[in-house]
Amino acid sequence: MKQFQRLLFSLTAAFTVSVPTALCAEIEVSVHSIRSDKGKIMVALHGGENTKQFPNEEGAIAMQWAKASQGARNFVFRDLPQGEFAIALYHDENDNGRLDKGLMGIPKEGFGFSRNAKATFGPPNFTKTAVELTSEDETLAIDVKMRYRKSLL
Repeated sequence: MKQFQRLLFSLTAAFTVSVPTALCAEIEVSVHSIRSDKGKIMVALHGGENTKQFPNEEGAIAMQWAKASQGARNFVFRDLPQGEFAIALYHDENDNGRLDKGLMGIPKEGFGFSRNAKATFGPPNFTKTAVELTSEDETLAIDVKMRYRKSLL
């Protein structure tokens, strides 16, 4: 009987395959200073090979939309690999599916970026907004203040 148990244990050990652990790193985005409950908040996660397209939605690797909530709103991006990421977001108050802009491309609706990077003569680049996930089991918290046109003056 002991020989059978040893043989069974040997066969089990020989055929055991190690399964790689799933990615579980995440970025938690807390958006503050939302001025109304109107419309939706759009949050786009950028990273990987499309960093030159930041902050355009077309370059996002993931996007989330949620009903606006005056004050604050939270978003979570899960199952991320290690690397650099940046957040671009806006408050689509009139719910038309885009960030409305006025003269010279100045946003008419609220917007924000990771690291609370300022928009000076256009949006900041990826490097000024980038944050880094350094391990696959990390949770990175990012606070972003929503900025509106009147706060730019």
